[in-house]
Amino acid sequence: MVSARRHLRAGALALALLLAGLSAAEPAAPEAEAVPEVTASAGSWLGAAEKGQWARARVTLATGPGRTLTVQREQKVTQVTVDAQGRHVTVASTVASGGNDEKHEQRFLAPAGPHEAEPEPAAEKAAGETLTVAGAKLACEVTVRKLDPAGPAPHAVKTWTCAQVPLGGLVRVEHDGKPVFELLDFGPRK
Repeated sequence: MVSARRHLRAGALALALLLAGLSAAEPAAPEAEAVPEVTASAGSWLGAAEKGQWARARVTLATGPGRTLTVQREQKVTQVTVDAQGRHVTVASTVASGGNDEKHEQRFLAPAGPHEAEPEPAAEKAAGETLTVAGAKLACEVTVRKLDPAGPAPHAVKTWTCAQVPLGGLVRVEHDGKPVFELLDFGPRK
């Protein structure tokens, strides 16, 4: 039986992948032994990924009307290999909530040569901002994506990214003005 937390983690991963410019193939069933591999879009963070890079963040997820779950997630690049397919990056993640730690591993692929990437939702660039994370001042690029703008309940996702931050550069994400992702610390510092 798949836990509710695992569903939430999958939702958080899907949001993080969308915001980091990655497209996921059909995910493996939660009980599957194989580590699923996600193919990166053009210009992804995988080209700069190095073994030992890490990031720790607070992620807040809606679990139902008026309810949220806040977890702490730590990710670390554990392996980088290059072969004829392209550059493979393995990331180990720990999601901690209320004393319960769940660990999993994800593999990413930056294909060698040209490949077709899924289109990303349209984003508007906003004025850049400087955010401070664990004492480091980060000059962030800010984008705003309108989700379902013509629908009955349009949503906006505002994202702060910085090239100094490993694992996609994600610093902060707000959904309709509420924080859903906040970088707490990262390393190694450049």
